[in-house]
Amino acid sequence: MSIKLDFPLLDVAGKNYLDWSQDIQNHLDAQGLLDVIYEEDNREIPVTREMNAKAMILFRRHMSDSMKSEFVAVSSPKELWDSLKDRFDHQKTIWLPEARHDWLNLRFQDFKSVTEYNAEVCRIRALLQYCGEQLTDNDLLEKTYTTFPSSDNLLQKQYRQSKITKFSELITQLLLDEKNSLILMRNNNSRPTGAKAIPLPEANAARGPNPRFENRDKGQSSRQSRNSRKSRRTKRGLDSRPNRGPLAPRQPRQPRERNNNRASRPQARDNAPKPNLCYRCGGTDHWQRTCRASAQQVQSYHHGNKPETNMVEINPNATLEAADFAAEMDLD
Repeated sequence: MSIKLDFPLLDVAGKNYLDWSQDIQNHLDAQGLLDVIYEEDNREIPVTREMNAKAMILFRRHMSDSMKSEFVAVSSPKELWDSLKDRFDHQKTIWLPEARHDWLNLRFQDFKSVTEYNAEVCRIRALLQYCGEQLTDNDLLEKTYTTFPSSDNLLQKQYRQSKITKFSELITQLLLDEKNSLILMRNNNSRPTGAKAIPLPEANAARGPNPRFENRDKGQSSRQSRNSRKSRRTKRGLDSRPNRGPLAPRQPRQPRERNNNRASRPQARDNAPKPNLCYRCGGTDHWQRTCRASAQQVQSYHHGNKPETNMVEINPNATLEAADFAAEMDLD
């Protein structure tokens, strides 16, 4: 179960003791419990047992587990506050040299933006103030003016001549100038100088039909209408085949044989018209479904068309090579 915290926990090393002590005092004051950490002579109202319990709950909820174990025997908020102060208050002597070093080496030209510079100045100022040293607005203004980039020397003189007396006013003016410079650079880099802006297409713009594709559609529709009329004439018998012989049934398509010998040429196809024969009796004046031949005629026709069992087909154009006689020569 997670506990909702009003501010960060106190670290074991006391790195955030400065912020934590300010937060704990503000929350105690908001709940009317600030007198529990004061001496009895400095209290405005008497401290009750209920007030001490609420203050201890607030203290322990915002302490790390190691800190809770160390001060588990402490039951008074005044005693706990004094113990933490004695343990971490000596950090002023540790943080003071570091804060002074950061302040001496602070330069405005070392930061990429005004926001980063302002955050660092506020951190150093608060740390020095906690250690007992004060930085005035005049110190902050002079530090900013003397650490401007050398390329902005003219701009630094203009800020000096503006007679700014507060550091917050200078930061506001720097932020405004930085934003204007950024907008100017974006406009300059958006397109070459002298080039006109390309207008954006309208959101509700409608495109008309392309005449080229429109004529193509018309041609397709006319061809479709002609094909439909032709099919209707065929169904009605208008496109029949008078004075012509009966249609032959469609023969099955033979598979094409691939010839690996490139030197040989395929034989020319026989384009001579084939007679329309009756498959039942072999007649040419009728079809199979209208055939009236007798069973004896049909049997004799099919018997004559059957090839003999021992029939051997001889190809007169066969070409013999030496390899065909190799087997007989080996036997001899």
